[in-house]
Amino acid sequence: MAKDVKERINIKGKGWIFSAMDFTDIAPRNVVDQTLGRLSKRGDIRKLSTGLYDVPLINQKFGILPPNPDRVAEAIAKKFGYQIQVTPTQAAHDLGLSQQIPAQPVYLTDGLSKVIKVGNQTLRFIRVSHKKMLGVGTKVGIIIQALYYFGQDKINDTIFIKKICSLLNDQDKKALLVLIPRAPLWMQYTLKKIVQNV
Repeated sequence: MAKDVKERINIKGKGWIFSAMDFTDIAPRNVVDQTLGRLSKRGDIRKLSTGLYDVPLINQKFGILPPNPDRVAEAIAKKFGYQIQVTPTQAAHDLGLSQQIPAQPVYLTDGLSKVIKVGNQTLRFIRVSHKKMLGVGTKVGIIIQALYYFGQDKINDTIFIKKICSLLNDQDKKALLVLIPRAPLWMQYTLKKIVQNV
C-alpha cells in the first residue's frame, strides 16, 4: 500500500499539494502518515506544514519554488473539510476589473478563522456567513464577490454591467439566475440586469 501512495504522488507530479486525506482510499490513515513521514525525511517530498506536503517545482534559474498559495489553501480546505472563496478584492483583480492586489493571500471560508504559515508565506482564512460564500468555487461566485468589492453605489453603472456580461456564458447566467434570490437585496437588481444582458 505504501507503494501505491508513492505511485499516486508520482502520477500527480511536481506542484501537487496533498495531505493524508488524499490517500485514504488506498491505505489506512496510519500507513499513509508513516509513508509520508518517511518520504519527507528522505527528501522525496517537502513538508509544508503539519500534515501538508508537496513535490516542489524547480526552476533552472531560481531553484526550488515556493508552493502556489491558492493550491495550498485548497489542500488545507480539503484536509479540514470546508470550502474557501476568494475575497472581493481578489475577485475584482482576477476578473480584470481592478489593479489592486491583496498584500497577502486571504480566503473566505465556512470553516474556522485561522492563520497558517507555510514556509515564508502566511495564509489567512476568515470565517464568513453562508451568504458571503454564495456560488463558492464557480465563476459566478467570483462575480458576486467582485460586486461586493465595488459596492452598492458603483455596480449599476452601465459600462460596468457590460464588462461583467462579457465574462459570462449562457451557462454562467443560468447559474446566476438560480442564486439571485439568495443574494443581498442591494445586489439583486444588478444581477438581474446582468442575466438579462441589459
